[in-house]
Amino acid sequence: MNTVNMKKLKNLTQYNFTATFIKADVTVRERKSSSLEYIYPTVLLKNVCLVDTGELIAKYYWLGYGKSLAKLGKLTSGTQLNFEARPDINVLGNKNNGDIASLIAWPKKFQRLDKTYQYQAIPENENQLVGYILSNKKQEYSENEQWYLDQYKLWREENGDELDTIVEEYTSNR
Repeated sequence: MNTVNMKKLKNLTQYNFTATFIKADVTVRERKSSSLEYIYPTVLLKNVCLVDTGELIAKYYWLGYGKSLAKLGKLTSGTQLNFEARPDINVLGNKNNGDIASLIAWPKKFQRLDKTYQYQAIPENENQLVGYILSNKKQEYSENEQWYLDQYKLWREENGDELDTIVEEYTSNR
């Protein structure tokens, strides 16, 4: 009896998905080793569907806000996205009753489906991205959250000239 090389299978299977961006948020977790809180960026997607069949895979899906998604710039609620994902090697061998929502792992190659939008850069660094998300929440911040906000502020200061140029180019081409 032959056994399947799971790493090879993982690399062979690709699925294309479409989804609607709802919002960006942060998730707070405590590190077991140090009891310190760690904050990381996440996004909420709605109506995740297989491109080939249009089959609804997940009505709502929380996903880590990684670099490939951040490269798309500022996203607004309702933005249509396309991306690829591979099956999660941990669920391939399990019975999942035909539910392939668990296959949405290692998402990459994010693209916007709406072709008319104003590109506005956001940080790709995870810590700066957390600060960007927190800055849009307009609340009182803990000392830990303030550190992330400071990281975002530094990014804004370092990239301010480029950000202003993008806006000027867009407005001058109208």
